[in-house]
Amino acid sequence: MRSSSIVFVLFVLAAGPTLAQSGSVTVPAPTPIPAPPQPQLVQIPTSHANAAREMITAAGIADQFAVVAPNVTAQTARMIVQSNIAIQGDVQMRTALEESVRVVADSFATERDQLVATVALIYAVRFSEQELRDIATFFRSPAGQKFSQASPLIAQESIQTASRMAQEIQPVVFERLRAEMRRRGHPLN
Repeated sequence: MRSSSIVFVLFVLAAGPTLAQSGSVTVPAPTPIPAPPQPQLVQIPTSHANAAREMITAAGIADQFAVVAPNVTAQTARMIVQSNIAIQGDVQMRTALEESVRVVADSFATERDQLVATVALIYAVRFSEQELRDIATFFRSPAGQKFSQASPLIAQESIQTASRMAQEIQPVVFERLRAEMRRRGHPLN
């Protein structure tokens, strides 16, 4: 907004005598700000949504959501204990808090089911019903079960490997950039 005001002022200054004579000035119309894209609504048949839910269950994705509320609840309880000296020294209060953590975590069953349903729809939009059924069949197979069990460890190892590689190549990248800039007549220090 500020830059458009500056442009307008500069335009008015440049048009000075003309503006004074006519009492008005013609300026370019502002460029309209594009509206954010609207989400497209897609009809998902119940059988398709059920196939997606079946797939995320077979793949173990739904199981991952089962720990969200308990983890958040436990983390919140730790913050409460750290900030509340009375709980730190009172065994009864800590026991009551631990029991409360279980009750509160269990109270999120509906939200967990909604999360599973929502994620199932995310898959349903991207895969056909038959593809989802095929994927579920794969995840129920011995190879699919092994894949599901190994995937978190593989992902962790892959991230660690990529991080190490990034650290190792960073000095090489820097030297190559310096050489390329020098070749273009812009040496870097």
